[in-house]
Amino acid sequence: MSIGAINSVNAITSFRAAEATKPISAEEQVLPKYYETAEMPKEKKGFFNRLKEGFINIRKFFITTGYMLGGAVKGTAVGAVGGAATLGALALKNTIKKAPEVLTKGNKVAAAAVGVGILAIELVKAKLNANDRGADLDHKWRTGHDRN
Repeated sequence: MSIGAINSVNAITSFRAAEATKPISAEEQVLPKYYETAEMPKEKKGFFNRLKEGFINIRKFFITTGYMLGGAVKGTAVGAVGGAATLGALALKNTIKKAPEVLTKGNKVAAAAVGVGILAIELVKAKLNANDRGADLDHKWRTGHDRN
């Protein structure tokens, strides 16, 4: 293959690459239909559909509130027990070592961290349970049958 042929192939390749990287102007861009929300007609809901949606939202609010309150109470109780157990274990360890102070600042911080960690875990579990229950409610009221 001659040098002239190689150069012509490189020129064609570089020309095509330049065409491929040419920026597209705003007029040439075609957006999918779901981006055109301004032109889409809004679905009008009747009185009973609005009433049903309001009822669902109120039920979901009370479900979420109930689960979160339950999670907060359970997390506080279990966290207090966990913190006390941690503090007791650390105090016992210090007593065995014959330390002059049994309840040091570090032990109190560790016990509080355990209690707050348990509370956070319980709140996350409660929120997940509330979301699952809310999804069940949505499915039941919007499809007319239970999920199971």
